[in-house]
Amino acid sequence: MNLKTARKISDVIYLVEIGLVMLFFILKQYRTYVSAAIFVVLMVYFLFGVKFMRCPHCGKRLRRYDEKCRHCGRSVDAEPKIRNQKKQV
Repeated sequence: MNLKTARKISDVIYLVEIGLVMLFFILKQYRTYVSAAIFVVLMVYFLFGVKFMRCPHCGKRLRRYDEKCRHCGRSVDAEPKIRNQKKQV
């Protein structure tokens, strides 16, 4: 998965979280269920960030809106160089 796709999915998860928080305040009789859903979505958001929000070049973790990697200094939007690429005939 590339970084642009990971950021889009992360944004969707974030919007779902906001919706659940709003439901928490609206649906008072279902707060237990909504709070459990909020917890699950927060864990998914966190684990998704740990797994996929990485530099495509060096693999180090990135902050949410980094445009350049703080470790290798390369642009995170640039395509990574593929090592050991076979020649196409």
